[in-house]
Amino acid sequence: MKITGVITEYNPFHNGHLYHLEESRRITRADYLITVMSGNFLQRGGPAILNKYERARMALMHGADLVLELPSIYATASAELFAFGSVSLLHALGAVTDLVFGSESSDLQLLLSAAQLLAAEPQDFQHALNRHLKEGCSFPRARQLAVSEQFPAIGDEFFSLPNNILGIEYLKALIRLGSPITPHTVKRLGNGYHDRKFTKNSFASASGIRQAIHLGEALDMLKDYVPGDVLSILKEQKGKRFPINESDFSSLLHYKLLLSRNVYASFADISPELERRMQHLLPQYRDISSFTDLLKTKNYTRTRISRCLTHLLLELRTEDLLMAQNAAFPVPYARILGFRKDAAPLLTALGQHTCIPLITKVADAKKSLQKWYEDDPAALPMAERLFSLDLLAADVYETAVCSKYGSTPVNEYTHPMVIL
Repeated sequence: MKITGVITEYNPFHNGHLYHLEESRRITRADYLITVMSGNFLQRGGPAILNKYERARMALMHGADLVLELPSIYATASAELFAFGSVSLLHALGAVTDLVFGSESSDLQLLLSAAQLLAAEPQDFQHALNRHLKEGCSFPRARQLAVSEQFPAIGDEFFSLPNNILGIEYLKALIRLGSPITPHTVKRLGNGYHDRKFTKNSFASASGIRQAIHLGEALDMLKDYVPGDVLSILKEQKGKRFPINESDFSSLLHYKLLLSRNVYASFADISPELERRMQHLLPQYRDISSFTDLLKTKNYTRTRISRCLTHLLLELRTEDLLMAQNAAFPVPYARILGFRKDAAPLLTALGQHTCIPLITKVADAKKSLQKWYEDDPAALPMAERLFSLDLLAADVYETAVCSKYGSTPVNEYTHPMVIL
């Protein structure tokens, strides 16, 4: 059985994602496609524009057979940890044969060469990296220059493109895990990640689509850029539970900043230096966006600060991050958000081969985790902690949704899986 994995956010699902799923099935001749998808909070910091269940529904409508939620500790992490968590989840299932990711380069061998170099970090590379750091380069720039010295074919632009960066990290994770999963890459087509223009007969970027939605553009303008049934879901949800943006969490974050003002550095990725800056600028807090801009410096990008503030909002602490990084099985469970009924053989195969428990019902999760890890009690606290953080992330998101739209709260314990 050929089972192909893809790693996604779908924020929101658009025609470029549809192309990626179709190409993934075609080039691997997959019998089934598994999507590992971020939940309600994302890798660059901040919330998804639409909740994880509707985004899972969109994926299942357009080629995915099973959607798994990437735990929030990984979903909101750096590119390296985001990739490692996602790949380790697919690896731990024991039945995934292939991984397909998009990249601007589409040169798998070049991406693999860079990944092997970064995974091994030979002495020549370390010397070059340290030399560029001493010259005053930021770490990403120093790393880029050090890799380019080893592989001249990798130009300056290579490491500035987000899908190339993630692709290298996926390959690094496969190397680190010694995984038998076969990687493939599909060339990213259409507008770039940060390109917010809409070009006829081309794929729009998710950021461009989000900007149009947040600016209040009529949803019908997206009809050439998202599948028709995705557009129907967006129209159905608009003004009820969608759209959501970072400003909707401003009051929640302000309260958390006031409550935790002496312990900011205990949260994941917040350094003592950034803690002092946050404490100093807290009296100027107005909302998330303006506070992020105040905190931004040459050494702290907006994305990193956004990620740090999300960690604080979601109670993701430094010890949680270290625990996740150092665990034998980094992702200790697979939470199923949805599946297609005709994918029953896939679920059977996963049940026979998985090294981690499959969580289908939140109410039964604690019992399932305790039973699975009864012979490995040291692993249980991590599994329970990460799952509790996922539930908190869902509650925080739901709080903002209900505050904005006056909707009825939806509890994770009662929300059903998406089944098509």
